[in-house]
Amino acid sequence: MIKRYKVFIIILISTSVFLLDFIFTKLAIKPIFDKTILRVKHDVYHHSLLPNIDKIEFSSKVGYWRIITNSLGFRDKENRNISLNKNNYRIVLIGDSVTEGVLLDWRDTFPGMLEENLSKKDIQVLNAGVTSYSPSIYYSKIKYYLNKGFEFDELFVFIDVSDIEDEAIIYRIKNSKIISIDQKLEQNIKNKNFKANLINFLHQNLNLTFHILKKIEDLFFDQNLEDFLINLNKSKRYNYTHNNISLKEYQLGFDNSFLSMSKLNDLCKKNNIKLNVVIYPSLLQFYNNEISSIYVKNWTKFSKKNSINLINLFPIFLEEYDKKDILKIIKKYFLHLDVHFNKEGNKLISDYILKSNF
Repeated sequence: MIKRYKVFIIILISTSVFLLDFIFTKLAIKPIFDKTILRVKHDVYHHSLLPNIDKIEFSSKVGYWRIITNSLGFRDKENRNISLNKNNYRIVLIGDSVTEGVLLDWRDTFPGMLEENLSKKDIQVLNAGVTSYSPSIYYSKIKYYLNKGFEFDELFVFIDVSDIEDEAIIYRIKNSKIISIDQKLEQNIKNKNFKANLINFLHQNLNLTFHILKKIEDLFFDQNLEDFLINLNKSKRYNYTHNNISLKEYQLGFDNSFLSMSKLNDLCKKNNIKLNVVIYPSLLQFYNNEISSIYVKNWTKFSKKNSINLINLFPIFLEEYDKKDILKIIKKYFLHLDVHFNKEGNKLISDYILKSNF
């Protein structure tokens, strides 16, 4: 009888705690988060950010960060109307999630840092980068806005190592629109796994419980960086730069990337826009010290052939490479167990571009 009573008390207390957590989350935490969908499909260039939003995003890796867009659906420092006509020298940046600056506040991203510094010189910086973009989308999006009468003077295209896979097996240009040829893969990208769904549920409904469990996971079950790198090295998306088998499969990705970038180059010349191509090391390339990999060689050759200004950030990032302290150096520039740069990595990009171009 006493044993049953204890079980009843434990269940009662647990239920009460979860109920209080649920009420607290609904009343105090959830109102902070805007339910507005951040990423939307686009009829021409596949997907975009919704214009004029200001919302708090959450990730179990870094916690909370704020994302704001302007009237064009470009990530920005504030909600503001962006005229199609330029009043001063205008620069546009485009790339994927690294350029969008996922997991970071605007001020901690290299577009935000460039905007802050160049605005003092009366230069406007706009960030058209969005997660899961690649060269075919870079071309289609820039063309779309130029056709609408959007004016700017200079374009920086940030090529990510993941772009090659996207161009090899996901995106194609058909009837002047971007389509996904691998619907199953695209759906897999959209669908979260069980753990992610559980995390999302706990965060939105049992916030205190979520943070307690997260702390326990960090203390006892957190994956170390070496294991993360081992798993990353198994992914064709990243290992093709040093794996000949993966490279052979992804050669089409390079071919399609060069085709779209050639079209973009012609488009820029036609509109008197200076084009810059920027390459930077992925986490795995950084770890392997791939300062002259096939990825670097291919983009160097392409840029030289087409008289495009190439900004190669590999030497800058790998300048202090030391195999003995590589994990420590990785932590300096990359988010914890993530392929994206942290604030320091973004600052390195911003500082170099400012120093070499302005």
